[in-house]
Amino acid sequence: MMFKTTLARGLPLVLLTMTVAQAAAPRDAEVQINLCGARDAVIRALHLKPAGAAFEAWYFETTDFALFREGILFRLRIKPHGAWLTLKVANQNCAEIAPVLLPAREAKCEYDIHGEHTAGAVSITATLDDAGVQLLSARPDALSDVLSPAQVAYLRMRGVWPLAALLERVGPVRVQPFRHQGDEFIVESWQLPAGQQYLEISQKSSQANAPHVQEYLTARLARSGVEMCQDQGSQAATKLRQLFGAR
Repeated sequence: MMFKTTLARGLPLVLLTMTVAQAAAPRDAEVQINLCGARDAVIRALHLKPAGAAFEAWYFETTDFALFREGILFRLRIKPHGAWLTLKVANQNCAEIAPVLLPAREAKCEYDIHGEHTAGAVSITATLDDAGVQLLSARPDALSDVLSPAQVAYLRMRGVWPLAALLERVGPVRVQPFRHQGDEFIVESWQLPAGQQYLEISQKSSQANAPHVQEYLTARLARSGVEMCQDQGSQAATKLRQLFGAR
């Protein structure tokens, strides 16, 4: 099949190639870029609109970060239409994970790309009802009681079961997603209780196409005058430390 250099709508060949590649390959990667501009300025520069309602995020951890040291993160998202508890396990080789540990529509393994660093991460999500949310609000140490069988199975495989008893619940973080109509990327604004704010732009991709997505997003930010942070590493540890410090 042959393509013309440009499309009728003015898209360059590189974007057409990206579109074809994304359609043909599984989306097993996510390009993530930390943004350091003021939130309102970024919203204006990228012409963003809220993508749904803001929601709360809570984390479960020990004061000495026992889970995080094992590469494990628990995050509870509470939205107007439901609540979801996600187990995320960092630094995983997706190709080596037995499929039985990643049930469809509940779990995935994809590669998070931060700058020049790429690492596989497993995410397993369970839906919580109101009773489960209220239980965790009253007793963070009851986290083990609300985990799904898939979450427990993965923790057992990792040798991190049973969970530490002295778990604490920290948050809430107010998360607001934004989008620009016609674009695939999403920008999320995270505000911590003490007022710290984080911004991240991200886009799903295949591993093969991720460098093109990263190049496109970087160029898009530069054209819009949006500042990228010098530190392009994961911000999870910093957020946790600040959440514990704000209690």
